[in-house]
Amino acid sequence: MNYKANIFHRDFFSKDETDKYDILTSFGVFEHFENIEDSIAHTRHYLKDNGIILTVIPNMNGIIGLLQKLLNKPVYDVHIPYTREDIKNAHEKAGYNTLFCNYYGLYGY
Repeated sequence: MNYKANIFHRDFFSKDETDKYDILTSFGVFEHFENIEDSIAHTRHYLKDNGIILTVIPNMNGIIGLLQKLLNKPVYDVHIPYTREDIKNAHEKAGYNTLFCNYYGLYGY
């Protein structure tokens, strides 16, 4: 598609970060925070007004979560089992418009 982009790895909690970005991605981060609403709201600091956030978390409520709990409980225990609705609501409370929010693959249930 001939896209050109710069990818930055930043400290989410840095108070020194002043740059604003077009896209923020989070792969397996927010399910570790007890207050998901505050942590997602914090991302607004890093995005341009028309910026996009892409959030991916494991579904610890479905079959994968159950298997994780049975097969490796210490890993399960470091995750908070947020639902799809929890994630959607936290983003919308932070002022984001949801374009898509769903479980991925066979293991969403």
